[in-house]
Amino acid sequence: MLKLNSFENNIFFSSDIHGYHKNITYGTSNWDNKETSTRRFDNPVKMTDVIINNINNLVLPDDHLFLLGDLLFHKKQAKNYYNFINRFNCNNIYLLYGNHCSRENLKSACNINSKIKFIGDYLEIIVDKQMLCLFHYPIAKWNNRHKTSWHLFGHEHGTYDNCEKSIDVGIDNYYKLFGEYKPFSWEEIKEKINNN
Repeated sequence: MLKLNSFENNIFFSSDIHGYHKNITYGTSNWDNKETSTRRFDNPVKMTDVIINNINNLVLPDDHLFLLGDLLFHKKQAKNYYNFINRFNCNNIYLLYGNHCSRENLKSACNINSKIKFIGDYLEIIVDKQMLCLFHYPIAKWNNRHKTSWHLFGHEHGTYDNCEKSIDVGIDNYYKLFGEYKPFSWEEIKEKINNN
């Protein structure tokens, strides 16, 4: 099990970047409910650039960045995983598969990218002696929930009510809570869960 200490490096979590996703972008969406379910950008390239720049402004090369799925949206974009991942400054990236991920292409990109330290469906880590269970989807029961472990997830885009020991770390939930498209820091995770 991966054990990290926040006194040595900063630790960040995010999910559902949906890079270059046309319909999640207000200016190019054809969704019926685009007023309530899109990000306020003119085009998907601008949206993606802003999110990646926001992440790079916070996450330094030696920090740890956990991305819980759905980096890109469409299978046509899957061939771009390698270039997309290289846009991040961070050299310690841990990836979980999401429902929109092309597993084959993502795994292939990760095999030749030294920034990727883990790729899989589920990951358990310990940060400052706190056990975390990471998965793209929210789950009702996770390892040691009845004790002290916490669950971090994405997929819900800020529409899911967190229980007392879990939080949606998706980019849209961060926007819902703080008004910006940024990753959650470990300090923000602790504060949110401890105050639930």
